[in-house]
Amino acid sequence: MKKAFLVVIAIAFVVSPAFAQSSGKVTAAENEGRSIVLDGKTKVAVSATATKVTIDGAAAKREAITVGMLCKVDSSDKPTTMACTSK
Repeated sequence: MKKAFLVVIAIAFVVSPAFAQSSGKVTAAENEGRSIVLDGKTKVAVSATATKVTIDGAAAKREAITVGMLCKVDSSDKPTTMACTSK
């Protein structure tokens, strides 16, 4: 019984939405790119040091992310990569 409980906990941790990739159109970019909203529902906290941002394949700063771009992040919780394409 205890082993089954631990397996369920482990599975829940692995498929947690915080670790799932997110992608969508940027609908809001606030605080110089610190906070990005994708498709009006997924809020992403972009770090200036921990998140590698690219726009059209080139390295960029988070301040360059604008509304209308299409972006993909490796995690909506604490992303380490955020790849965007311009309009």
